[in-house]
Amino acid sequence: MMIKELIKYFENKKVLILGCGREGISTYKLIRKYLKNQEIYIADAKQDFQKDYEIFDGDENVHFISGEMYLEGLENYDVIMKTPGISFAGIDTSKYVHKIKSQLELLLEFFDVTTIGITGGKVLRLLLFIICFKSRVLDRCYLEILVCQFLILLKR
Repeated sequence: MMIKELIKYFENKKVLILGCGREGISTYKLIRKYLKNQEIYIADAKQDFQKDYEIFDGDENVHFISGEMYLEGLENYDVIMKTPGISFAGIDTSKYVHKIKSQLELLLEFFDVTTIGITGGKVLRLLLFIICFKSRVLDRCYLEILVCQFLILLKR
């Protein structure tokens, strides 16, 4: 049910994904999975970044902004999905700050789940994960997702 509300949030809006790293790609995949013909704009500082990703091949409804000017015209979008690596330092975002969202922000807004935030190094995350699991705070449904995320962290 909640995924329908999230998809409706993106539907028929001019969406910009700001940053084409892991989080930018996963945002693209989510929108494209449910809204096949939705126009999506992706901006990144790296010139011609889209050539690094086969996922965009054949998608006529995705548009790219790259290079030094990638942060210009942000006020022209309805939703700006900002990824963690993008900095707005020195940029006046007051005209469109209400349009800027992150994956975490949308998770908390659209999904009614208990949320546990764990920050710190890999070892601290592992210890907190083990404590939560042993105390049965974590539901089995989330176990597989958390294990996958932890394994990704270990590879970094």
